[in-house]
Amino acid sequence: MKTTMFLFLICVLFITLPSKAQDMIFKKNGEIIKARVLNNIGSSLAYRRFEQKDSTTYFIITTSIDSIIYRNGHKDIFAPVNAVYLSTDQTMNTACRHHLIGIDLANLLFFSGLAVSYEYLPGKANFGFNVGYAKKLKSLPFYSADLASLTLNDIADWNFRVGVNYYFFPQNTFRIGTGLHSVFGSYTGYTDPNYGNPAGTSTKNLRGLLLNGFGFYNITKNLAINLGVDIPLYMSPSAYIGWLQCEIMYNF
Repeated sequence: MKTTMFLFLICVLFITLPSKAQDMIFKKNGEIIKARVLNNIGSSLAYRRFEQKDSTTYFIITTSIDSIIYRNGHKDIFAPVNAVYLSTDQTMNTACRHHLIGIDLANLLFFSGLAVSYEYLPGKANFGFNVGYAKKLKSLPFYSADLASLTLNDIADWNFRVGVNYYFFPQNTFRIGTGLHSVFGSYTGYTDPNYGNPAGTSTKNLRGLLLNGFGFYNITKNLAINLGVDIPLYMSPSAYIGWLQCEIMYNF
């Protein structure tokens, strides 16, 4: 009786041990493959069928695999087929670019002023946090470095703006956006000499709130253009009106 029981345990051991010494490949279509995984090369997996007698090697693309449970108990889970992968080609990764540095050509050409800006776009880059600085390069009789007045009597010496932009379309496309910005700075006021008084000047502070609308486009992976217009919601002095923007921007 003892001999029979011993032989029975030996048979059970030989039956169960091989079944544990296998890898289980679970495919996304529900198929289960009992295998011995050899290696994972790029987008394909090399394996041999567990029950086969010969040494034939099979290959399977990893995108069709849901998971693998190895003979040692370790488990690998593979990404879904429809997962979004970032390309190593930087031209396809503009969604990862969150910094913009720009210079306004319209300000330089029409107002003889230097206007620069920096914008940070976090997350999915729908929102952008923007700061800008403009300074008069030379005095003009009627126009400011960054602002034009209705009375054409005031010239801004410098101004600083800070605000937030919102983009309606994803990156790597033509984007339409809007923004809200606070502006402060100083300007030189000119006294009108047409009433028998000589012309005079006085320096005053500038405060305001601007609504901005713009169109933005990535020309290349690093070069972008931004065309926009500012509309004052509040401006002191009230004579100031909005101005055009034509920014060339470095996107990184």
